[in-house]
Amino acid sequence: MLTPEMAKKQLDAWRVESEDRLLPAAKELPEKLRSIAYVVLGRDVKGECLDFQDAEIKQRQASACEEQLARLDRLLPKERLRLFTALLGDLAPTVEAAWQSLKKSTYQTGYARKSFRAPDDPHATLDLRTHWLKALLAIVQQFQPGVVTLPWLAAWTPHLGYRVDQNEVGRLLAAAIDAGGPQGDEVFDILCRSVTNEHEIGVMGRHVSRALLTAARSAGWELMEKTLLAAQRQEGLRQVILETVDEAHPEAYRRMLRLIRDHDLAPLWPCLRSTAAAYSCLLPTTIRARRRLFQKPSFWPVTQRSRIPRFWSNCGRRTA
Repeated sequence: MLTPEMAKKQLDAWRVESEDRLLPAAKELPEKLRSIAYVVLGRDVKGECLDFQDAEIKQRQASACEEQLARLDRLLPKERLRLFTALLGDLAPTVEAAWQSLKKSTYQTGYARKSFRAPDDPHATLDLRTHWLKALLAIVQQFQPGVVTLPWLAAWTPHLGYRVDQNEVGRLLAAAIDAGGPQGDEVFDILCRSVTNEHEIGVMGRHVSRALLTAARSAGWELMEKTLLAAQRQEGLRQVILETVDEAHPEAYRRMLRLIRDHDLAPLWPCLRSTAAAYSCLLPTTIRARRRLFQKPSFWPVTQRSRIPRFWSNCGRRTA
């Protein structure tokens, strides 16, 4: 089993000193892609550091950056793939696949999020997708070229520290699993063995629950169900799984609701997105209401103006 000291030593050997490792690759891109690359790397459209002192300059830079991010979504797939390849290397095809699949994801974020989806409105998920992309780039540029691969992320993400958003890595790994092939199977195997503590490096984390519940592979859902039932009074493990459920694959969400009802787990399901200090529980009647909602043929895909997502978001909240 890998110790924290051993993990730190190995990661330090892979790290690079410069925090701007990807800037030279961005500069080599055509002008049409270069400004977009600068923005996703946290620079202004000219590749300069952002000015956070002057309010007027900051506003102009923010507006210009928003326009470049909107342009990123309007690029042809082959153009966007070229940009991703320059910055992310061999991860690029999976990143492009995830960029597209995340259009079907819920578009609100944070603890107060609602489970709204708008698959026909790409702009609704643009903020989520750009935040996700920047989080991946922040990981890649810390390490030497070729170090960060999909299997590497599946195994090493828990050891990267608290600054790394494991949920964002999980979204990428879900796309890798859905893509299939030897690499997708390898990622899936690493994640499953991390859950059961059978992998020499990987351990259970939010990237695991996010990937297995988001990907369209029922074996992963079944493993998360068994892990939830086995967690018993391990509050931390339950939270890691259940905080992902509302953003999971629709069929995985349906199965989780059925599991919670059948095993009377509703009193143990904290609604952690309300406040950090106050816990709220899903009532059995609420779970039945959500399951009935899923039986509607029109549920998937859900449009932004539909009555369904408004009910979906409200039925999980405690009422007086």
